[in-house]
Amino acid sequence: MKLQLSTIVTTLLIFATVSSIGQITFRPNDSIMVIKNSDTLDIPWAGGFDAPQFSRVDLNLDGKEDLVIFDRSDKLVIPLINIGGVNEIKYKYAPEYKQQFPESRGWMLMRDFNNDGKKDVFFNPMGGDVGLAENKSVSSLSFSIYTRQLISNQYPGGNIGIYVPNEDIPAIYDVNGDGDMDILTFGVLGTTVEYHKNLAVETDGNADSCNYHLKNYCWGHFLEIGTNTNKLKLLDTCTYNVPVPEIGPNPIGTGSRPVGSGSRHVGSTVTAFDNNGDSVVDLLLGDVSFNNIVMAQSDSKLPDNNTSIILQDTSYPSYDTSIDVMLFPATYIEDIDNDGINDLIAAPNTSELSENYNQIRFYKNIGTNKNPNFTLKNKKLFADETIDLGGYAIPQFFDHNADGLMDLVVSNFGYFNRDSITYECKISLYENKGTVNNPVFEFITDDYQSIFSLKLGSSLHPTFGDLDGDGDEDMILGNSEGYLHYFTNTAGSGNTASFTLTSSRILDNLGTTIDVGQFSAPQLFDYDNDTDLDLVIGKVNGWIRYYENIGTTTAPSFKKITDSLGRVEIRETWDTHGAITGYSTPRFYRNGSTVELYVGSQSGGIYYYTGINPSNPRQTFIVDTVIKNNIYGKRSVPTVYDFKNDGKIDIVSGNIKGGLNFFTQQLGFLSINEIEVPVNFSLYPNPATESVTVKLDAISDINQNLRVIDITGKLVLETSVTNSQTTLDISKLRKGVYFVTVFSEKGQKTRKLVVQ
Repeated sequence: MKLQLSTIVTTLLIFATVSSIGQITFRPNDSIMVIKNSDTLDIPWAGGFDAPQFSRVDLNLDGKEDLVIFDRSDKLVIPLINIGGVNEIKYKYAPEYKQQFPESRGWMLMRDFNNDGKKDVFFNPMGGDVGLAENKSVSSLSFSIYTRQLISNQYPGGNIGIYVPNEDIPAIYDVNGDGDMDILTFGVLGTTVEYHKNLAVETDGNADSCNYHLKNYCWGHFLEIGTNTNKLKLLDTCTYNVPVPEIGPNPIGTGSRPVGSGSRHVGSTVTAFDNNGDSVVDLLLGDVSFNNIVMAQSDSKLPDNNTSIILQDTSYPSYDTSIDVMLFPATYIEDIDNDGINDLIAAPNTSELSENYNQIRFYKNIGTNKNPNFTLKNKKLFADETIDLGGYAIPQFFDHNADGLMDLVVSNFGYFNRDSITYECKISLYENKGTVNNPVFEFITDDYQSIFSLKLGSSLHPTFGDLDGDGDEDMILGNSEGYLHYFTNTAGSGNTASFTLTSSRILDNLGTTIDVGQFSAPQLFDYDNDTDLDLVIGKVNGWIRYYENIGTTTAPSFKKITDSLGRVEIRETWDTHGAITGYSTPRFYRNGSTVELYVGSQSGGIYYYTGINPSNPRQTFIVDTVIKNNIYGKRSVPTVYDFKNDGKIDIVSGNIKGGLNFFTQQLGFLSINEIEVPVNFSLYPNPATESVTVKLDAISDINQNLRVIDITGKLVLETSVTNSQTTLDISKLRKGVYFVTVFSEKGQKTRKLVVQ
């Protein structure tokens, strides 16, 4: 994608100015309270969710795992700090961690690949590649790229990159229980699962490196056939496979159905877990064409033996409420509620023709990690804790009840209606119940003024102003077709607004319908400062059209002046056909005697323009500041106001996911606070057989407690740490994976131990 600006900007810095005269910076502000259904929302300004993917990682290094949500719709990370207690789902939005993560094109999973107790990032850097970023955190969260293409020795082609279509989600999991991370993913043809075994522990005795070998083209011995129930075809043999395959069928079988035959099937999600406590991997499978999850259960043969899928549950979990996500479901097994037991989350893996709000299912595990029992507890996880208006949120400030406080009116492209397979555009009202110095927004309705019943199209874009001179503000709505709808406010000055549709097509001074093509983004603003309201309209091509009001303050008449006001040209090559789009959303703001312009864009950047001379509509505006592209979501739609009455600008911006972000003008840059490192230690050797040494990094951590638990959560060893170096006798422990935790006054630290 190439961004084309009429004014060349050599460097685009997040929240940084390129002006040598002054400085304007913005930082996210999550302190503005939002209330819905009498509850204060925990994460109101997190930006919404469309196709979220869930992983846990310790963001602030306090020893407690937080939540990282990667959303496929805009390929961004939403970091959430875990502030909940046991059996409590409570998180705080932490945007300062956003840029610490590598850019991914399709998926992101947090897994500890080297057993150092810190979750690393497996991600999709481009195409079908699998990348890995190592967690290097010491005093603050930090990742370093380990590789952008994990290589696997693949029979018969040799060392080539592991291929995972970016539409898919692979399973990153210790399949054979040896302490390193293996990969299960559907192959190029998309019908059978490949097993890429990590031989790091076998080769080097530890998991500090990645050494992948393709050990099975047909793991689990099944074929996904993509029927209307998304069933699996269980195979006796595979006609083509690696020599001596592991965890799968016999080598080079003689069956009549070859691996990957039949229709190509691209679009699958794979989650690995143990469904029945036999320590052999089972799978949860989602499909691009269906709404259900298939649980594929393997037999009980030991890892690295000839195991096969022998049981499938096509309506998982059929013993409770089956997962039902409109299209392309994905699953994640993480402890969301802090009870030490991994729960199940299901959400769509696509934003196309799929639920875009109230779409996250939470299943609490009332069993154990080895024998899970998932019970549906919430069909709309996080929906009641954030502002999420479906797709493409469009905010505007308006004093709806004439109390002197700016309220928040938010439209959208539409909520996805599963029954009709359509998007329904509605306008929500959040009334300001705070003060002139401390705004507090309360949700009132998601169908403001019953506008939905008028069926005016999608992507209704509001702007307000007194066009008829009666003392109350009227409303204009743009829409996805490029037209403008005019509503007269009949309430009268000082009263709560009451709108009546006056014209479904606003005409210009020549009697011609005002039509900017597609996605009209209007603003009423006295651009030429002559006391009447002019009309500026953002366009899908990234330009801004300007109509001067040549009428009066009571009878407007709009004359087209230019199709490229200020030579603003926020465009980019967006699709494979080379179509040029920009989706400019202008917001002029009069700051004292100075006119400023903020413009949202398809790329997610918010551009700030100065040097505006209203007497010269054909001038070129100066780009002064930019909020960097796609940090807070594509299709940014800013609206501007001084909410705290402190002379500093606030911005509320909508985005593609239907959520909102709140920014406040201030000095400085967004940064992560340096924090004290909690207790830290190393284990060696690891894997171990008879004994293992625990070495503390800090002498101050002596005289702390140490516990060892097995993979089921059972305490198998407990002792005190009385020296900087302690040796543990593990000769009586069974082979397998254990977790060693040292407890300190600073917190606690856990590392994985493999006993061989």
